[in-house]
Amino acid sequence: MTTDSDLPRPFGSYELVRRLSRGAVAEVFLARARSVAGFEKAVALKRVHPELSADPEFSRLLVEEAHITAQLSHKNVVQVFDLGETDGAHYLAMEYVDGLDLSAVLERLPEHRVPPRVAAYVVREVCEGLDHAHRKVGADGRPLKIVHRDVSPSNILVSFSGEVKLTDFGLARATSRAQQTRVGELKGRHAYLSPEQARGQAIDARTDVYAAGLVLYEMLTGRRPWPELPVPELVKRVAEGALEPAGKVQPGLPAALLEVLSRATAPDPAQRYPTARALGEDLASFLYTQPPGPEMELSRMAETAAESARTPVGPLGARLVEDTSDDVTKIETTANIRARFSRDSFRATAQETDSAAQGGRAPGQGLRQRTPAPGEPRAVGSATRPMRAPTPARPPEPDVPSVQVSPEASIPPPAPAPTPIPPPPALSSPGQATPLGSPLGSPLVGPAPGRQGPPMPVPAAPRRPSRRGVSALALGLAGVAALLSLALLALVVWKSR
Repeated sequence: MTTDSDLPRPFGSYELVRRLSRGAVAEVFLARARSVAGFEKAVALKRVHPELSADPEFSRLLVEEAHITAQLSHKNVVQVFDLGETDGAHYLAMEYVDGLDLSAVLERLPEHRVPPRVAAYVVREVCEGLDHAHRKVGADGRPLKIVHRDVSPSNILVSFSGEVKLTDFGLARATSRAQQTRVGELKGRHAYLSPEQARGQAIDARTDVYAAGLVLYEMLTGRRPWPELPVPELVKRVAEGALEPAGKVQPGLPAALLEVLSRATAPDPAQRYPTARALGEDLASFLYTQPPGPEMELSRMAETAAESARTPVGPLGARLVEDTSDDVTKIETTANIRARFSRDSFRATAQETDSAAQGGRAPGQGLRQRTPAPGEPRAVGSATRPMRAPTPARPPEPDVPSVQVSPEASIPPPAPAPTPIPPPPALSSPGQATPLGSPLGSPLVGPAPGRQGPPMPVPAAPRRPSRRGVSALALGLAGVAALLSLALLALVVWKSR
């Protein structure tokens, strides 16, 4: 078994950087895939425990399932890049998602549940990934009939940007083989089985629909679908499928969402949603009635969960180590930079408030620092530089003897009244021009305050002809045209004689 002190170390064509998680079937590492010209790519490498890889049936199921699921390419499915065996252990190289799994997010939230619209958004995204897998066909055009069999919060990854991805398609059937020898360690898996799975009956896509409904149930109520019981009794309860109503566990949930949940978790497969797409469409209809932005709220919850752990934990939440040889692997992701910036800002504000309370000053004054003395180094980030010498002060002004002024003398005299604007000269007759050349009826603008001179005229708008004048002109022209027509007619008659 690889210990943390052995990392980083090579592993086949990969380099194991840091362990992210360890489970009953496999352990997950943050790894690097190297290629020519210094090319590197971060991947999540899931290495199966050697004792399980030694089981021929387990290995066969793992290889068969990985060959099928490697063909899946969807935004809500963690893609499988590679399958191999190194040091007697099988491994899967998968897409690296910077975030946490849903179980870690729920565990670190205060009430272990999320708002209804966020829960509906997560399960809707899961249904899109499931529908892609259920409808996948092979190269020959035949359906591959992929069933996940293990839809649970630990297999739903939430990135810091609000993405939702379903993982572990390639381990579903192989994990069921491990249950025969590790029943106690896989106890949590039984809580998300469908009734037909618990009864040992044939399964299809509706099994994944039921498990997606259980995930929705847990996110809405804040507790797991089934209580902690011994495995035989737990399997019996699961086979009966008698869930306690979510509305009774958590009153006040939307009625439309409770109706969707009731149909998704029906014990009889014939009464459930026939496909994951049908379940996702009803959840999308519910989301249309809710405020926008559930993915951003989910992103904030994931960042809060990561911050509450004080370290970038979770199956996919670790950063690349900083003691690497290439600068490419030293670059932080945007989500990590945003989360770190938010943490630093919060701590700075808290320190400022505490210091303000102790010093008796208002918050916000703590941002002003002491001015260094001339020549004293000034801190800039992590580096220091000498402060530039200040400009020499101006010599003091000579003393001027003060003059005692009486209260009466200190009152300023009143300002002189403004000079009134003279009215425009009277006109003797209509149409007569003013001395400034302004036509009759045009207003005059007085001088601006503080200026001397005659008032400036404002040109009047041109007068428009009246409608009566236009009508008379039109009638006159029509009469002239009629007379000309009569004259022309008389001339024609005269010539014809």
